[in-house]
Amino acid sequence: MSGATALASKANLQLNAAMEPHISPAPSTALLRQSSAAFSKAAASTASLENTGKSESELPQCQRPVNRIYVTEQGQEEHFIVTQLNYGKTMLSEDMFAYQQGTNIYLPLQFLAEQLMLPLQVEMDDLSATGWFLAPKNAITLSQNLMQYLSHNHDCNADATTVFFDDWDLYVDQAIIEQMFGLKVNFDTARQRFELKEQLNIPLSQLLARQQRYQLFKDQKKHGKLQSRTVKNRYAQIGDVALHIDIGARSQSVKGETKQNPDGFIQSRADILGHSSYLGYSWSEQGSNLNAYIEKNLQDSWVKHYRLGSVNSHNLALVNNGSFGQGLVVSAGDNFDTDFRHIVVEGENEPDWDVELYRNNSLISVQRVGSDGRYRFEEVPYFIGLNQYQLRFFGPNGENRIESFSKLLDPSVMEAGSFGVDMGMMQREQDQLKQFYASANWAVSDNITTALALVQQEVATDDWLMTPKLSVSLVGDASVLQANLAHNDSGSAASLVVQGSGKLLDWQAQWDSFDGFISWDNPNGHLKQAAGLNVSGNISNSHLSWSLAGLWREQLLGSDSSQLSATLSGQYQQFSLSNTLSYWVSAETKHWSNRLSLSGRMDDWYLRNYIDVGLSPELKLNQWVINASKAINDAVNYQFELIYQPQVPAPYAMRNTLSYFLDEGAVRLALENNSSGDWSAQLKWSSSLLYMPDENQWHADRISYLNTGSIKIIAFQDDNNDGIRNPDEVGIAGLTFSGHRDASNNTDDNGELLLTHLQTSRPHKLVLNDNSLPDPFLVPRDRALSIEVHPGNVQEIYYPVLFTAELEGEAYFDNDTPAKGTLVTLTHKASKESHSARVEYDGIFIFERLMPGEYELAISPRAPSSTITQTVTLKPGDFFTLAPLQL
Repeated sequence: MSGATALASKANLQLNAAMEPHISPAPSTALLRQSSAAFSKAAASTASLENTGKSESELPQCQRPVNRIYVTEQGQEEHFIVTQLNYGKTMLSEDMFAYQQGTNIYLPLQFLAEQLMLPLQVEMDDLSATGWFLAPKNAITLSQNLMQYLSHNHDCNADATTVFFDDWDLYVDQAIIEQMFGLKVNFDTARQRFELKEQLNIPLSQLLARQQRYQLFKDQKKHGKLQSRTVKNRYAQIGDVALHIDIGARSQSVKGETKQNPDGFIQSRADILGHSSYLGYSWSEQGSNLNAYIEKNLQDSWVKHYRLGSVNSHNLALVNNGSFGQGLVVSAGDNFDTDFRHIVVEGENEPDWDVELYRNNSLISVQRVGSDGRYRFEEVPYFIGLNQYQLRFFGPNGENRIESFSKLLDPSVMEAGSFGVDMGMMQREQDQLKQFYASANWAVSDNITTALALVQQEVATDDWLMTPKLSVSLVGDASVLQANLAHNDSGSAASLVVQGSGKLLDWQAQWDSFDGFISWDNPNGHLKQAAGLNVSGNISNSHLSWSLAGLWREQLLGSDSSQLSATLSGQYQQFSLSNTLSYWVSAETKHWSNRLSLSGRMDDWYLRNYIDVGLSPELKLNQWVINASKAINDAVNYQFELIYQPQVPAPYAMRNTLSYFLDEGAVRLALENNSSGDWSAQLKWSSSLLYMPDENQWHADRISYLNTGSIKIIAFQDDNNDGIRNPDEVGIAGLTFSGHRDASNNTDDNGELLLTHLQTSRPHKLVLNDNSLPDPFLVPRDRALSIEVHPGNVQEIYYPVLFTAELEGEAYFDNDTPAKGTLVTLTHKASKESHSARVEYDGIFIFERLMPGEYELAISPRAPSSTITQTVTLKPGDFFTLAPLQL
């Protein structure tokens, strides 16, 4: 799976220098004193409850207003985690972003409100929120550094807090969410899953009633609600070109010999004939590398994805654990997994970046991107339930970026009768051997699938083997079983994979048996048997998770081996930590080792630390890597790296990097030296370019366009309300949108606004700032946009804005007396949005700021049976007067 297209990502590029906290204006000292005095009694009441020794369910409800002071602070990218959200036994979301700061968890307020159908709305332009819970009298407001709400559990605490924010939501402390809505929230760190206990106030069984309550809220806020439009990803015939250039010169001295040479790396993405293309080319004294492909993802066709060029083959248990090379891969029909043991995570990035891969917030591995611009993680754990993966990227200029995606393994991803096919042909990069394969999968029922694969492999030069492989998989609510059988002229192989998930832990066991069987996974046929076991869980009332793993291998030639490991990982203050204790034994040797990984922020420094220690047969330090990065100011970043490997001839190696940022790029000077006296000095310029051929425009930025998308919003006055810009319809200038890094940029005189560096791994949300509308009677057809984008195509999005209409009428009783106080309702036939008004003392009723369209007007003077209805069509800017109504 490519990191550039991975699901559920916050793919916002940001420099350390751009991540300073944003603090809203602080409340006055008088307000602080007043709030502290008013709620010291509430805090004392909470303390007395805690001393009763009763369980939470037995404690009395607080049921009192809470006024809590808060400050807002922009969230730092490395503290966001991707989680699953469950309400009772129902999964509401696979990819909810939460914020983790030390031991505290902060939940997305708007996201929760939408998932639970709660009448609450967040406004990102002023970082506020308004709504209610259960009834309008129980108002909830977050504004001007003061949050006000009614406590709905035993907690009366009103201490000051911090509300974090990103471009899409406000993140509020978990304890406050529980207090505000009476929820009981449990966070399972091992599964990265929030579990909300179902409660009577938010019953899933009464969803309709909650929807009506939610609709009432929306009707009352009809001018402020988010009317959202989804804009799907589109491929262009001739797209825009996204480029990243990293070029420079190096001078180095090795064993007293000094030499100079140029080096560089160029990447590009562009749409070509309705496809997405990628090209990466690098050169240095070691040679040159080329990585290129063209691909397409399709939604409404039987073929779902194909890629030609540099490809990663599908996983086929026993035969091929996913290989990289040149060729063609195709996926068609319904999606399915051919291997329940593990997955491969790979992608492209600029050279010299470090990539950390996490699964459910536990570090899996760390890699440095090589000169070919690729990273690749093999045998990444893949267990039953939701697997949340996170890639953390750290650049040589101090940049950091996060991409997240999830893979779900449970019966919900299968449906009886579904059918899918994977196929491919490739030449493996490492040895130029070739492979052709096709795999078909059929779901016999909602829980049972069968798969048949035919694989033609070149296991040695001009030595080919045809291998049929049969798989049967059984997926239950909390368990998975997969059996594989393969056979060719060299022998046969079988495997069994069993997974389970319980309340306290997850586990996976596998067994492989080979009878002379030769394949790319067992090239010499030396492996006879292998068995493995993995168990993982979380530590209650903490943000720590643990895992135990064991692997045993029996060889036909050579010695058997066993490996055991125990890992503890989680969050400690500002740091993500992972510690793995390992034991390895074979006929020749036994040894214990320990690896500690620490990554996080300390004051203005971002620190990464990796320590490998041998514990037996002797205590020794195998490797110690320290990387520290600091933004000196907005324009300068310093990075230091120390590598200590006492077992090599030059045990110490240091690298000092100083980067200077310009709007169009960055200059980097890197000095490296080791304890043997070798040194190197490198001066590099890096810049990202976006070329738009239709306008013949170039845009340059120091932040890469390669892994983000771009759009052009075209706002216009839609005079005929058809959603299409006609030649005589003018552009609207001055509009601004929140939800991206340049929120102050506005549409020009033609109504055009170019927005770049939008996330590609999940829909990107943009919201119009209402205050930027030039006329109070102008309203957008859709206030919010949910956009799917990809690099290599600046997608044009037309944004119609309309003048509202006004409707006036008169209503009288039979004796020509004004029908004072009679209710009149006006319902938009398309959107079902309803408006209401009362007849005034003079018989007149008025509706203002109406969206153009067809409406049904209803007036009920006495009883429903006497309701009078009438259809009215309003055009943009209309002032429509009805004929008098006689009741």
